[in-house]
Amino acid sequence: MSFAGRNWWVAVEDIGRLRDGVGAAVPVGLPATFTEEVADPLGELLGRYARTHTPFTTAEAAARFGLGLRVTTDVLGRLAGDGRLVRGDFVVAAAPGGVGSQQWCDAEVLRILRRRSLAALRAQVEPVSTTAYGRFLPEWHHVGATDTGGVDRLAAVIDQLAGARIPASALEPLVLARESATIHRRCSTSCSPAARSSGRAPG
Repeated sequence: MSFAGRNWWVAVEDIGRLRDGVGAAVPVGLPATFTEEVADPLGELLGRYARTHTPFTTAEAAARFGLGLRVTTDVLGRLAGDGRLVRGDFVVAAAPGGVGSQQWCDAEVLRILRRRSLAALRAQVEPVSTTAYGRFLPEWHHVGATDTGGVDRLAAVIDQLAGARIPASALEPLVLARESATIHRRCSTSCSPAARSSGRAPG
């Protein structure tokens, strides 16, 4: 069949839709069962186009069937109102701003794209080995660092441990062992009695 400026191979079941929707000429000798009137030819054609494509613009759908932008926009808007299509900004539009650059996507196609995108992102996040994690923790906590950094460094350590349950007996020898006695005394006098008795870092 010929429409939209080109010749197409089409399923015989679609001839009625194309005749009523885009004005394509019906081949001679076709059985009458394939030429019955279709109630919503453009809705069916554009709906199927959406189900078999990723997000598209109004101009792309109109060009596919040789339709005007206004007619195409009306039909796509009706399908969106029925919940079959979703209108939005899905990809960078190739067309300039205007009616033709509006983007549409079939609702189920959009769900599939979102699921696959999420699966791809999850696949990029993998747990590291226990060996790598074991190397990371001491470095992150600056275990064994020779430069204590003074009071500011001590405050940063306390912030890192905020909310962690640490026995008071372990706090001095294991966590703050490399800080000077002067800094220890400052921390001890600045911390509240509740913090000192509970063994929890403030914050």
